[in-house]
Amino acid sequence: MLDLSRRVDKGDRRSLEQCALHLARLGEFAFAADCYARLGDTEQQLAVYVEAKQWEEAFALVEQHRELKVNLYLPYAQWLAEHDKFEEAQAGELFYALSHANPYYISTNVVLVKKLEMLFYYLP
Repeated sequence: MLDLSRRVDKGDRRSLEQCALHLARLGEFAFAADCYARLGDTEQQLAVYVEAKQWEEAFALVEQHRELKVNLYLPYAQWLAEHDKFEEAQAGELFYALSHANPYYISTNVVLVKKLEMLFYYLP
């Protein structure tokens, strides 16, 4: 699958998308993200990084594509809350973004809401 994904022409969107999907299912997240990068699909590339919990790569991508930050900040905040890293969640733009998050996204997961309430306790 890896070899096939490298040989597929980036003009063949359907084949590259299928390769990316299969690679992600196999846990080959870096190669799946590479397929999406070749397609120019940064939103799906970010989704792969988020699914794989590859936060450094995800933040590097969001640094270049600021419009995608909401796609990263909420899952990252959930991950921080699940791993008792509240201090990190307070730092920088992430905490600001959470305080202005769309309530619909927050209300979709009751457990996340409870953990976010603990985070919001520390709002300045």
